[in-house]
Amino acid sequence: QRVFNYRLSRARRIIENSFGILVARWRLLLDTIYMTEVNAKWAILSCVCLHNWVRGKQQINGLYIPPGFVDNEDPVSHVVSPGTWRRFAER
Repeated sequence: QRVFNYRLSRARRIIENSFGILVARWRLLLDTIYMTEVNAKWAILSCVCLHNWVRGKQQINGLYIPPGFVDNEDPVSHVVSPGTWRRFAER
C-alpha cells in the first residue's frame, strides 16, 4: 500500500509538472480559451506539439525548463520542493 501510494503520488506530480510547464510557457492555456471548438482544439494541439519539440532539443531545453522550474524530490528525505512554474501559472 505504501509503495502504491508513493508511485501514485509521483505520477500525479509528474503530470502536474507537465501541465504546469504548458500553462506557464503557453499563456493561451492559462485562462478560458475564447475560440471556436475546432480552433481551440488546434491551438491546444499546437501547444503540446511545440512543448514536445522543444523538450526534445537539448540546446533549447535548458532555456525552456531552467533548473528549479519543476518540482523536485530529495531522494533521501522524499521532501518535495515546489518548482517556480507555479509562480508563472498563477492567475
